[in-house]
Amino acid sequence: MVYICERLGLHEVAQYWNSVVDLNDYQKIRLSQKILNIVNKPSFTIAVFGASFKQGTSDVRDAASM
Repeated sequence: MVYICERLGLHEVAQYWNSVVDLNDYQKIRLSQKILNIVNKPSFTIAVFGASFKQGTSDVRDAASM
């Protein structure tokens, strides 16, 4: 979206979408830091389970969870 908006000369809109990308990146870092703060305690075990679903197919190659 950022690229398309920039190419179309919509610089304010491109800035908005770039801010959305920055916020999403920040949230990933924030979540991982929270997990690390919890896991760094002695004798702590953590399990991560995931699932993926793409409507109309059993193919998960481009799924967001991957």
